[in-house]
Amino acid sequence: MSFRCYYTGKVAPAGTRAVKVIIEVRQKEYAFRAKAIPVRRGGRKKKQFRDDKGGAGWERVREVMMTPEGARMFAESAEGQTLLAQMEAWSGPMRADEDAPIVPTKSRRSYSDDDDDDDDDE
Repeated sequence: MSFRCYYTGKVAPAGTRAVKVIIEVRQKEYAFRAKAIPVRRGGRKKKQFRDDKGGAGWERVREVMMTPEGARMFAESAEGQTLLAQMEAWSGPMRADEDAPIVPTKSRRSYSDDDDDDDDDE
């Protein structure tokens, strides 16, 4: 099955792997949620619930398919460099009414079974 490259506009030959490229992002703040994550510990049948800390970071707005060649050309273009610089340089507050900047968190969290304490004092 073939597809049309978003950047070059050419139809990719059959068998060409598509590369998903993020072309638009936005800053997003996630609120704290109490007892939102179900966790099973030690083979217990009863579920325990952990708090979701929330946080701030980047959210994908638009993601497109490109050929590997088109993705490389996009990354080297001014538009791609601007997007990358915007994501790397962001360190200020998300809202104007905040005094302290919000530090972006990792987009994916790992909740392991060996973490037994429920109150994270990190």
